[in-house]
Amino acid sequence: MIFVRMPSLFARVVSLGLLGALAVLAACGGDDDDSAAYGGGTLVCEAMNAEPHRYAATAVFDGVAPDVPIEGAPAAPPPFHFESNIDGEVEDADSISADVFNTDGGAAQGNVSGIINDGKRFLRNETSGWQNVDNADPGYSPVAYQPLKTCQALAVDFDPSGFEGQDEEVNGIASTRYEISEFRSDFPDRMPDVGGGSEVSSLVNVFSGIVWVSDTGFISKLDLTGVGGYPDGTTLSARFTYDLLDWGADIDIQDPEIGT
Repeated sequence: MIFVRMPSLFARVVSLGLLGALAVLAACGGDDDDSAAYGGGTLVCEAMNAEPHRYAATAVFDGVAPDVPIEGAPAAPPPFHFESNIDGEVEDADSISADVFNTDGGAAQGNVSGIINDGKRFLRNETSGWQNVDNADPGYSPVAYQPLKTCQALAVDFDPSGFEGQDEEVNGIASTRYEISEFRSDFPDRMPDVGGGSEVSSLVNVFSGIVWVSDTGFISKLDLTGVGGYPDGTTLSARFTYDLLDWGADIDIQDPEIGT
């Protein structure tokens, strides 16, 4: 979506922070104890920065037309599919990098990479080499769908103590697995890569799936799907996943060579 032409309707569906990346490229030419045991209640998302790690994340959006549209209802966007697949590395709270593959399931696809390193921001896509994007909006991140931000978005209204869990290790991280169904949440509104003004945020507010919470209080793995609908009966679904990997890996994020 950053680097390929996609249907303009997708900007309505998901107000991705990613959408600003091309414009950005064109313009450019603690002491907290994160190891404390977690006893339920508000998630402790920042604790995932206690150890370097890798992660895999996805965001998948689908619009499916009904067999028979509701007569007289406003027409929804044409059917569509869009997904982002992200492979990232986290050194600490200030240094993270990721490669993103975006596709609409057809010819429109491409890759983009982002780095945040000690406050400096860098972006690269298939037609432009690495560029410094520090002059972009302060809220812009070149690394999309960060697990930390997804965890923080869900933490506002997800309390694991309200669900029955089962112990299950996630890639070496001691965790508890919670299966949830028909869970009402506005967490996509709070995800910077989706946005409160998007149709996903306004139409998709009930989610089902599985959330794994580490013994120190962060989400170690996530797989949630929400389904909503347009007035004409078109279904809109949004699936968000991430999986923390290689916990404690030796990771050293470096500034890229500009232009390469």
